[in-house]
Amino acid sequence: MNARARLTRAALLTLLGGLVVLFWLDHLRLALDKQYAIDEFQYAHGAWRIAQGDVIYRDFFEHHFPLVHQLMAAVFLAAGDEDPNVIVYLRLAMLPFLTLLVAAAALVNRAYGWSGAVLTALVVLAVPTLSMMAVEIRPDPLAFALFLAALAVLYLPRPGRRWRGFLSGLLAVAALWGTLKAAYYGLIFPAALAADFLRRREDRDEDGFLLGHPVAFLAGGAAAALPIAVYLTWTGSWSAWFEWSIRWSFVHQLHYPGFFWTRNLTPLLAQSFWLFPLAAVGMAATWRSRPAPGSPDWLLLASAATTLASFAWQSAAYLYSLIPFTAVLCVFAARGLAASLRFMWNVRGAGTFAAVLLVLIAGVELRRARANLVQLRAVDNAAQHALLGRVGALTRPGEPVLNIAGGQVTRPSVHFFYFFEAVVRQLRHDVFAYELPRSLVEKGCIAYMPSERFGRLPAPLRRFLLENYLPYDRELWFWGRRYAVDGGELAARFVAPRDGRYFVWPPEPPRRGELRIGERPVASPVFDLAAGDYGVTYRGELRELFLVWLPADGRPFVPRPELQAAVQQTLPDESSQ
Repeated sequence: MNARARLTRAALLTLLGGLVVLFWLDHLRLALDKQYAIDEFQYAHGAWRIAQGDVIYRDFFEHHFPLVHQLMAAVFLAAGDEDPNVIVYLRLAMLPFLTLLVAAAALVNRAYGWSGAVLTALVVLAVPTLSMMAVEIRPDPLAFALFLAALAVLYLPRPGRRWRGFLSGLLAVAALWGTLKAAYYGLIFPAALAADFLRRREDRDEDGFLLGHPVAFLAGGAAAALPIAVYLTWTGSWSAWFEWSIRWSFVHQLHYPGFFWTRNLTPLLAQSFWLFPLAAVGMAATWRSRPAPGSPDWLLLASAATTLASFAWQSAAYLYSLIPFTAVLCVFAARGLAASLRFMWNVRGAGTFAAVLLVLIAGVELRRARANLVQLRAVDNAAQHALLGRVGALTRPGEPVLNIAGGQVTRPSVHFFYFFEAVVRQLRHDVFAYELPRSLVEKGCIAYMPSERFGRLPAPLRRFLLENYLPYDRELWFWGRRYAVDGGELAARFVAPRDGRYFVWPPEPPRRGELRIGERPVASPVFDLAAGDYGVTYRGELRELFLVWLPADGRPFVPRPELQAAVQQTLPDESSQ
């Protein structure tokens, strides 16, 4: 290679590397600013419970495999768990797995030179549909990063074949512990293992092994499975794990109100159409190169089919389930782009012009991809962080807060089913209709965070929440009751769910009448009360009064029952009951 060619190559690598860094920084901003999806709160709260010493499946419900919860629990242990806004650190903790995904994709295409590897990294980071999901707190991006890494190590020239097989097996089982979906798109590994054992028995040609070495692959898988087995045994959660993360996944698949899988594939086609023709060229180029019998390219080609099948098989193929197929497309698209440029550049005249034109089109697409990343940050998480800040300031650590998606993050939940997933609501209706209201009182749940899913809750639970919680604002309600005073007299009851301070509003009853809770006269607007069921009597001038839990800041607030109007509309007519 002459000096001019080396200079050109160095300039190209510098340009591509600079673009990769620029796009990675865009993803950092996206992770920090993007609005949290409702599922992210579910995973965050589950991780917090593990950090508190609870055992997933045994102590609280979860129907996903637990690796993301377990890893994110370490973030709570390191960063503290009093402030719910610590959730932002969980977003940041997902970035190493995005980096692993990008690095693994680049390594798979390392055979195309450093420029091909860096180009691959850029392609992965330039697909907004993938970017949007990859920065979220979810099992899918984490598990597929480990899966692709298990495939990528097989492309390494070093270490030796056996070590590559060992690392691949270890990463493949780790990916499976991340999500059961990996058992479907990861079918390439047991198929390759069977082929390798068959080859080993027939001709013992280790150069033809797809997995480096089948025995080493099994040893790596066993090394990853052993601590999992020890954990399940030590915590006594084997049966709970099987019940909720395996058996329930099939129940979920059967009962979930799904939709056709093309619903979420179509936006990817519309937003990143270029990905598909380039991936087709990359697959064709890979096939035409006639990979050796032991080449991991066979596994990569097979993964394009298994990742698509895994996505399409689901009854509700949400966008995050498209991560594996999209990432595999990116790997092949980078190959297709490199092969197209190489072919065009080697053709004189029109071919060179076409190559330049393709580079210009790629530049336009990169600019559009960056604009889409900015667009994804347009709906930011500032309001969500403000709400979490209020939860942190107005409730104390250890005080239960109800949120049907785990949105209280670092405050205790009140039931085994801490998030109200659709199939659970359908098949465990009585739990939410009757058990949960009792748990709210027994666990001393002093705050409730309404959500747009309120109307999907059973009517008895909705009624209980409306009767026993009063709005501080639209997004945070505190335990309390509203009483209408008829003819200057009131005789009612008040349940205090936990020991603590309560207040009466308006603060005038001590001066404008006589208020008694139990046998005790209330002499000041703020008073201490032990948990229990009390009779309430009042004589005086007020037409209504409120008894409410006092927030942690020690400041009584004006209850705003008018804010309940929007959710009250979701209650069915009594006549229909």
